[in-house]
Amino acid sequence: MSLHVRGPLVALVAAVGLLVATTVLLVIGQRSAADAAVSPGTTVRASVRNDGSQATGGGSQNALSADGRFVAFQGVRLDPRDAESDFTDVYVRDLVGGTTTLISTGPEGAPGRGNSSEPSISADGRYIAYTTEAGNISDSAGDGRSAIVVCDRGPSLNAQCATTTVSVLPPDVRVHGEGGEQAHSPRLSADAGRIAWLEGWGCYSSAVQQDTLVATTLHKAANGALSAPAATDSVNETMPLPDSRTEDFCDPALSADGSQLLASVRYQSDLTDGEFYAIVSNDLRSKKVTRLDVGTDGNPLDSRARYFEPTTSRDGGRVAFTSLNAAGDEASAVVHLVDRATGPGAVTKTSVASKDLAGAEHDGRYPALSADGHYLAFATDSPQITESTGTVGPFNCFHPEPIGLLKKSAVLASSSAPGPTFQACQVVVVNLVTSQHPELASAGLKSAPGDGDSVLPVLAGDGSSVAFDSDADDLVTGDTNKARDSFVRTFQPGMLADPVDFGSVTIGQTAEQTVTVHHTAFGPLSFDQVTVNGAPFSVGGQTCTTGALNGVDTCLVTVRFSPTDTVARTGTLTLRAKGSGRLFTVALKGVGTPVVQRLPSFAASPDPLDFGQQLPLAKNVQKTVTVVNGGASALVVTGVSVVSGTQNGDFSVVTNGCTSVQPGQSCQVVVRFSPTGRLAAATTPDQRTAALKFDDNAVGSPHLVALSGSVAIPSIKLSPEVGAPGAVITVTGTGFAPSSGISVRYAGGFPESATSKTDGNGGFTTSLLVFPLSELGPRTVQASVDGANPGVTGNADLLVTPGSLTAPDYDYRH
Repeated sequence: MSLHVRGPLVALVAAVGLLVATTVLLVIGQRSAADAAVSPGTTVRASVRNDGSQATGGGSQNALSADGRFVAFQGVRLDPRDAESDFTDVYVRDLVGGTTTLISTGPEGAPGRGNSSEPSISADGRYIAYTTEAGNISDSAGDGRSAIVVCDRGPSLNAQCATTTVSVLPPDVRVHGEGGEQAHSPRLSADAGRIAWLEGWGCYSSAVQQDTLVATTLHKAANGALSAPAATDSVNETMPLPDSRTEDFCDPALSADGSQLLASVRYQSDLTDGEFYAIVSNDLRSKKVTRLDVGTDGNPLDSRARYFEPTTSRDGGRVAFTSLNAAGDEASAVVHLVDRATGPGAVTKTSVASKDLAGAEHDGRYPALSADGHYLAFATDSPQITESTGTVGPFNCFHPEPIGLLKKSAVLASSSAPGPTFQACQVVVVNLVTSQHPELASAGLKSAPGDGDSVLPVLAGDGSSVAFDSDADDLVTGDTNKARDSFVRTFQPGMLADPVDFGSVTIGQTAEQTVTVHHTAFGPLSFDQVTVNGAPFSVGGQTCTTGALNGVDTCLVTVRFSPTDTVARTGTLTLRAKGSGRLFTVALKGVGTPVVQRLPSFAASPDPLDFGQQLPLAKNVQKTVTVVNGGASALVVTGVSVVSGTQNGDFSVVTNGCTSVQPGQSCQVVVRFSPTGRLAAATTPDQRTAALKFDDNAVGSPHLVALSGSVAIPSIKLSPEVGAPGAVITVTGTGFAPSSGISVRYAGGFPESATSKTDGNGGFTTSLLVFPLSELGPRTVQASVDGANPGVTGNADLLVTPGSLTAPDYDYRH
């Protein structure tokens, strides 16, 4: 999700932004720019017309799809249809297809007759939420009113917008002021299943007209089409804290799965009758409200400070936010990072993230986390963080120019005693997994900090790219519009591996060597394919497709050489980057020789070792790997272990019979496959992989044997699927963990529950009551294995209807 210009922290910047956007940064003491340590990557301007030409008015307030392909932003006159309009519109730039699409349209594609802004985009780029004042886009907008709408671009992602108004107030909330509804600050979950927004006149703008924080559930048909929410789909989120009263909200944020709602909240203390600010999260599943601006002791970091701009990872496990001192001095802004506790005895840790590599704290604001929580972006004016100094001037995003001083620029410029100067604000990205230096994302063409403020970053889901707004005109060639634009920096990490020389290998034998692949530069690097070309080379086990590499991470690939003659051979090991399709290669060579060398050799079978499809948490699924020493001396095995599984704990070594293997002899290792629960919901059996690693004295050690297996999907069926209050529902489950306790309940807080135990095939049958006088309507039945973490769960839908209503032939009609 992107952060938008809302609230007191950025109100002044928003007020003067339009005035200074068309002027060059005033320089009164410019130092020569020092080259920054900028890693490989590409920077493109997203706020351009469909033909790629620059827009006179630029663009701002980015939102980025999970894969970094689609950039939503607001701008003016980028499409022929709004060429004569003075209203702000919302657009989407496809960085792969090279197209710019007008999103804020009314019937038959007509541009909005009112301002549209604040875009928020789903992970797949299909849905774009935004604020609009255009009455021809939403009946709830116009005449001083604003509304939140969602554009559905269809499965093809290029259909004409089907626009749905989603800012429906709950029944217990009245509109603010005589002008009617004032909806703003939309935040769309990654799956477009929930949206959060504010209703009011601007966060913290008035003590009387406070904003209301609303979370609305969105409903989609089977084809993904949205339906208009009802008032009962919206919830007034009050975020209560002990001994205090909620006064106002600002900067809402949603986790990617829509389960965690965060906001900056202003409270009135019942104990001191004074105001205080807090970053608060609400788990929308359990309704647990948690204050996050606290230390490990649970006490507030600073009860007088002001906290804004929360951002969260996909699951809410990491949160970042900005703090100001008690006076609200923007020059005091720093970015904090929260690692939230999970599991018994875990302690939530909060630290300052806007630091240089030496650990010193500096200015920071506008934080943005990647969905996986590995990367954090923010804006800073600190040369210590950017490790370089660029253009300086009397004002920047931490030291904004008061509106009254805009007309005095010439006087300031000619003053014989100029005031302090500051580097233009820059966007940096921090790898939270490793200790790499902060990466300068807003670097100019000469690898120095950009010559104008860069702010409001937003990251792709894996941190591979960052979008941001910038006043700089030296980030790309041909930037002459003197306006704030939307830019995207895509990192281009690389890999480094030594070439493989097998030397001389006896004809008829197979030699193995393991290639260590090192991550280089900055950003995540994932591979989706590992291949070898050139006979007689082949790939054995590998760990390079099991997850992304970051920082100093490495992965392993075992390569085999099986010569059939004495001709010198060459080949290539190729690893393909996921998403970009970039190819990385490692040179291979070897020669066959008839000379018999008195060395041990290593050969394992079967390879791969496949366990087939098993039930979750299966306990006694074991298979054997046989190792044969076909060499001329003893094979000494010093260690056998399982490495780099797609999910920890799936595979384990039961018995290791391999220590010393004489020539021509064999040994065995027994491996168990006990698949753990699922980290995420799935509808098809998921594949689990790992590698069995042998450390030995044969050439090419360590040796890897590929391990694989799949896990069945738990499912339940209900009989009947439609019942009245007082009915008894028979729940039949299959595909669960064998011989395990089962808990059956209704999702959503219904009190009824039942228990059961699966048989040896993972099946069970139990009865679940619908209480008399129970609430009518649809509900979800959940069955889960007791104590499983990650969980093993199956769901089914039940419709509770009044009286004796039945649904004859319901299964057939469904």
